[in-house]
Amino acid sequence: MNFKERSIRIFPDIVVIFLLALILRIGFLYLVTKDCAMPPKCERLLTPDSSNYNFLALNMLSKKRFVPDIDSPYYYVSILRTPVYPAFLAMLYFFSKNNYILVGIVQSILSSFTCVLLYIIGLELFGRKTGFTGGILGAVSLLLIINSPLILTDTLFGFLLMFSLVCFIWSWSQKSNRWLIACAFLLSMTILCRPIAQFYPIFLCVLIMSTVKLPFLQRVKRTLCFAIIITIFVVGWVGHNWLRHRVPVFSGISSYSLLYYNAASLYSDIHGVDRERACEKLDEEVNLHLKRTIRDRKESWAERISAQRYVARKIIFEKPLRYFILHLKQDLRTLRPASGDFYLLLEIEPPKHGLLKLLENHGFSTLFLQYWKISSWPENISRLSIFVLYLSYWFLILGAVGLIKSRQWAQLFLFVGTIFYYLLLPGAPSNSRFRVPVEPFICLLAAEGIMFLGSNFSRIIKFFDNLR
Repeated sequence: MNFKERSIRIFPDIVVIFLLALILRIGFLYLVTKDCAMPPKCERLLTPDSSNYNFLALNMLSKKRFVPDIDSPYYYVSILRTPVYPAFLAMLYFFSKNNYILVGIVQSILSSFTCVLLYIIGLELFGRKTGFTGGILGAVSLLLIINSPLILTDTLFGFLLMFSLVCFIWSWSQKSNRWLIACAFLLSMTILCRPIAQFYPIFLCVLIMSTVKLPFLQRVKRTLCFAIIITIFVVGWVGHNWLRHRVPVFSGISSYSLLYYNAASLYSDIHGVDRERACEKLDEEVNLHLKRTIRDRKESWAERISAQRYVARKIIFEKPLRYFILHLKQDLRTLRPASGDFYLLLEIEPPKHGLLKLLENHGFSTLFLQYWKISSWPENISRLSIFVLYLSYWFLILGAVGLIKSRQWAQLFLFVGTIFYYLLLPGAPSNSRFRVPVEPFICLLAAEGIMFLGSNFSRIIKFFDNLR
């Protein structure tokens, strides 16, 4: 089958997935913004981090630069944040006069394209059925739907990550240097969108060296080319921070999060205080360290970030095993449903009508009859999404088993490695929205699990019959 014939054949799949995803996302955006007093600047689309991105975007429009004036209260933010998402917002605000709803619409479109990219990855690696099933799961994912309109990096970051991996898989299957260069560029933009991705290229370099069927020297050349392109962008941004702020780091957010989230959570756990009190004590430690090292000089941002990193590591290295266990426990919050955010964005109170008590007192039949009378549509959607989510986790495990059984080691390494990378790094800040970048991979592995169950259903039934 040539490329043109294949494109015609898969076009209906792409249209169905894209339209389903877009209708659900635009519909949710409408529900969130329909009652806003000021629709163009609907504050429901904002989160605590949104003000940082908005200020940097507006500064880029007015001052024609990323870094605000040194006396601005947001000056420090330009050390913490990378430029891609503020530039994205600046472009949209330039055409819409700071319209938040337009951002929501554009990000809903990007999220819908992410589902299409999910389908393409599934098509390339597992076949059309798995790709289509995964694309549908991504389209109806409540997590992806409710995060698509928010003024946060997640949607753009997820789109760039998936786009870069599509290029990576095409370079993988076609042994094409052009697609690998495209992947390197897109991955660089992904890193400059959200710094959590800065070590992910190492993982892909290992994949290039170990899975591409080419002579060793060619694999080395491809890997070096890939790594050099990304390094140019990363080092370029480090150079920018050094010249502008005298801070020779890619982003100050890593030191900030390490101290005020990860080290603070360990301090809270050890001393039995809340996080706010822990942050106050750690701030005192930072100021004390600065006083000892710089004495009477005025501190620089580089010295403060260095002090934050020093204090954070000091706290963590005192109890490394306890920190490791706590870190893993906190990472598990990423796997939780997003129902709380769903109710919050719609400004609806979570249900409090005691269905469990009804079940205990009157039984399942009464519960079933009463449920439809007392439950609202948001509750039904929330519960259905929770059921689909946990069912997806079971199918994900089954999909991994299927890949092991069929010896598809490269695909297994790509998917499982990516999921673990993005889910295990955050630690204390973890919440369900941190799952946005890997939700498409969860959907695809779950789809592969569904296909594996379908193809082996008779064997599974026979296995359980033999057990009896």
